[in-house]
Order: sequence, then structure tokens, then C-alpha cells
Amino acid sequence: MRKEVIVKAKEGDYIKLFLKGKLLNGKTVFSNIGKEPIEFKIGEGKLIQGIEEGVIDMSAGETKEVTIPPEKAFGYHSKDFIMEFPKNKFPASPLNIGQSINFEDTKTGRKAQGKVINIGRETITCDFNNPLVGKTLKFEIEITNIKRIGN
Repeated sequence: MRKEVIVKAKEGDYIKLFLKGKLLNGKTVFSNIGKEPIEFKIGEGKLIQGIEEGVIDMSAGETKEVTIPPEKAFGYHSKDFIMEFPKNKFPASPLNIGQSINFEDTKTGRKAQGKVINIGRETITCDFNNPLVGKTLKFEIEITNIKRIGN
């Protein structure tokens, strides 16, 4: 009789999973349930640290709920992500405090979403901190597949 080996996820493994993320008040902030699973390599840093750590020692077919503090999710609010721009860099249409704006760095092609936090006489100040900074999150994780390359 052949004994079935249960593979437990470890750093370097390729994982496919479904996630449902919520705030502590129960509001869903992310879900890929009913869509394509997310695929990533544990340790590459493509997902927040709390999720990458949460999948360690899970096996395919297993589900788990993890509570992720801000320092292992999106961190804390940083003044480094507050930026001021000349007003003439924005379209002529009126802007409002709290309005979200999409930016693209023409040199790198990187995209970012900012929120207008101040409209001055000649400048506009935007906050590029992730809206989930400072939040503790709860994620339901379901691993659908583990692929190990090498040992």
C-alpha cells in the first residue's frame, strides 16, 4: 500500500490560492473567490507579508483564516507618500478634496492612485498611501495548488 505524501507549503513553492480580505468590522476589501486563483512564489514579496507567512505549512485543499496586523499588511501612514504638484499638471476640470486621481510616471510607466488632500492657490497635494494603511486585516485563505521546483 502506497502512503500518500501531503505537501506542506514552504518558501520557494509556487502557490495558487483564493483570498477574501476583510476589515475587523467585517467589510470585505478584497476577494478573488469565484474568479481565477492568485498564483505566486512564496518569498518573492508579491503579496503582503502576512499572507506569505500565513500560507507556510498549509497544504492544497486547506483553508485558514489569518489576522494580519498593519506592519505585515500595508504598514502605517507615511509622510513620504504625500506629494505636492503644480496645479498646471492637472486637467482643467475641477478637483475636490478626497477625490481619487490616477497618475502615471512618464519615465517609468508605473501607475499609482492618489487622493487629493489639499488644493492650494498654485499646488495640489496628494496622498499616495494605500487606503488600507494602519488597518488590521482578516484573510480567509484557501490553497488550491502547491508546486515545488527542486527539493
